[in-house]
Amino acid sequence: MLLPVMRPPAIVAIHSLAGPSVDRYRVAEYSVDLRGDYRDPFDPEDIALDLHVVAPSGRRLNVPGFLYQPYRRTIGRATLPIPVSSTEAVAAGKASPTKTSEDAEIMAPAGRPEWRIRFAPTEAGRYRLDFVVHTRGGSSHRLSTLVAKQGKGGFVRVSPRDGRYFTLSDGSPYWPLGENLGWAGPHGTRDYEDWLPKLGAQGANWGRVWLSPHWTTYALEPKTMGQFDLGNAWRLDRVLSLAQANGVRLALCIDSYNVLRDRVSWPEWERSPQRLVVKKPVDFWTDPKAAQLYRNKLRYLVARYGASTATMGWEFWNEVDGVANYVTGPVRQWHSAMATYLHSIDPYGHPVTTSFGGNGEGAGDAGVFSLPSLDYTQSHRYDDPDMALGVFGAQARLGRMGKPHFVGEVGADASGDRGAEDPNGFQIHDPIWASLASGAGGAAMPWWWDSYIAPRNLYGLFGAAARFVKGIQFDREGFLAQTPKLSFLSHRPHPRRDAVPATDGVGWDPAPYNAPQTVRISSRGMVAPRLARVQQGVGNHPALHNPVTFETDLAYPTRLVVGVGDVSGYGGAALRIVRDGVTVVEKPFPDPDGDRDTTTLKKYAGDISVEVPAGKHRVTVENPGQDWFVATYRVVGALESTSPPLIGRAIVGRKTAIVWVRNEESTWQDLAAKRAIRHVPPSLITLFSLAPGRWRVEQWDTWAGRVVSTTVALVGRDGRANLPLPQIEGDLALKLRRLPTYKR
Repeated sequence: MLLPVMRPPAIVAIHSLAGPSVDRYRVAEYSVDLRGDYRDPFDPEDIALDLHVVAPSGRRLNVPGFLYQPYRRTIGRATLPIPVSSTEAVAAGKASPTKTSEDAEIMAPAGRPEWRIRFAPTEAGRYRLDFVVHTRGGSSHRLSTLVAKQGKGGFVRVSPRDGRYFTLSDGSPYWPLGENLGWAGPHGTRDYEDWLPKLGAQGANWGRVWLSPHWTTYALEPKTMGQFDLGNAWRLDRVLSLAQANGVRLALCIDSYNVLRDRVSWPEWERSPQRLVVKKPVDFWTDPKAAQLYRNKLRYLVARYGASTATMGWEFWNEVDGVANYVTGPVRQWHSAMATYLHSIDPYGHPVTTSFGGNGEGAGDAGVFSLPSLDYTQSHRYDDPDMALGVFGAQARLGRMGKPHFVGEVGADASGDRGAEDPNGFQIHDPIWASLASGAGGAAMPWWWDSYIAPRNLYGLFGAAARFVKGIQFDREGFLAQTPKLSFLSHRPHPRRDAVPATDGVGWDPAPYNAPQTVRISSRGMVAPRLARVQQGVGNHPALHNPVTFETDLAYPTRLVVGVGDVSGYGGAALRIVRDGVTVVEKPFPDPDGDRDTTTLKKYAGDISVEVPAGKHRVTVENPGQDWFVATYRVVGALESTSPPLIGRAIVGRKTAIVWVRNEESTWQDLAAKRAIRHVPPSLITLFSLAPGRWRVEQWDTWAGRVVSTTVALVGRDGRANLPLPQIEGDLALKLRRLPTYKR
């Protein structure tokens, strides 16, 4: 059989859309009129358009080209899929629900497809350009030049000075601050015309959008792996331009675990483009054809979006540990190969990462995150009783890797925004300020952008933090994290404080917290192991049944409060409390439909109390039910107060120190339970390891984002600063700046 003769390609004309010169870091875009035979415009083996660049310094670069289709937006009636992780989809109770909108954004082609090149110069001066097209029939090229003028800003980089922080190409600081912006509603890109200007006006500089699954606004492969939706790609062009105009940079999350999940909790395997290439989700990680198609997708992304400084970085997967049959080995090898390839084709060096959900308790799989080709790490944190402590713990676990780390998703509840209980945004505020004071590479980024932040206009919370960090050169300070000493100013007796053991153990594997545990409370204090976030029942996971026993030996009576949160939709749960061998509480939390609808049950949330008399007592809390419920514990007024009931963290650098202090009782859990919060009387905070000299101390209102008072502290050779704190109901921040030393 004779194969058809392939005509050699030809570049007929090149049209510059930006003129003969551009500012450094701005996009020079070219429309390339070419002729040639090819079958698949998205397969570089079939046709590849590239720009070979010689920079003024002599550096050589290769910039891939891409197929472009102009579109225009129309507004009309359309039936659209509901994002499966939205509260509306959860309420619909099915995997891929839809709804009809009369005001939907509909994409309509506005011209013929054409080939384009986008290139952003990073040096000033004259560039030599060689446009090259290659097909199976041969090659063709055409020469041109470009002049780049001086410009500021540039692309996001991991700082060469301090690998725990980011910077821009020109050395400017970049501390990511913003929110997730995963997808839009029926309004499509019009939603971003509302969200992005509001973020930019507050000084926020980060967002995160998803390019998968099929129901997302920018789904690049809605049907077939390796075949790209040019209408959705046009949408992302538009939104990146809008982001750049408002000073916001977008992390592009390429895929989500859903497309490789074939069972409960929002699976998308039946609609996944990967399903047409591999037989089972687990095969994706090792299949050669799937790997080649993924590399083709990476090339297209770099070609189309890499030249924009509004592209903050590339994220391979959202919560990759949520895929079916997750195993570290093949997933690590896949990330290593793809990250190495992505770095090799990206002439702008965007940071590369991935993300995890529950694996490693929200801290990610260290076997993957330790790869040198992954540039920064993320945690996802939901359902923490004290959200600040959750951020501190995530930073302690992943911050030690020496890469930038921040909490990429955070929320009070993974299954809903809880806006009715938190109208002011405590679940946004506390994680941001906890990130700042713990040395994170960026702020914790809230979820629920469309159902919570935008409707309640909570953008000012980003503005308050943006004003605080303005002018701080994070990568030049050599910041070291510390837990400051907190002391009472007076020696009078202070009210006893609650004993609250940490409940942040997460996982469905054998672990100390997934077994019976004992908390001991006496006049000497509390001795508590790390407890699980959930009480496991005896039905679905009997090997993980983990009752908690409280042994008290106190001279005064107290009260154990068990906070019940979410209850499993896989059969419900139950609560039993036994005091000194006698059952005093027996409460079932039944699942009304068995496990036909597995939606998490919210209606049982609340506090259940048991009185504990003075003396020695033994109180056991257990779950004799079918599955799990979320549990927290508080023994009221059990501990003598030896220090103020405050949590505090600080980072101390060469010329700057950042401190955040918050009332222990001012937590999301307290807010949701509507508990009265006691004021903390004036106290003293002691910082360590400051450089000797005079330091200006600014006290900040973290909600308004303004300085409340300014003083000067003298630091001696011991490096200590003793700073008085006012009465605190909620929180406050301190920013210290070392003042110049003048010689006489």
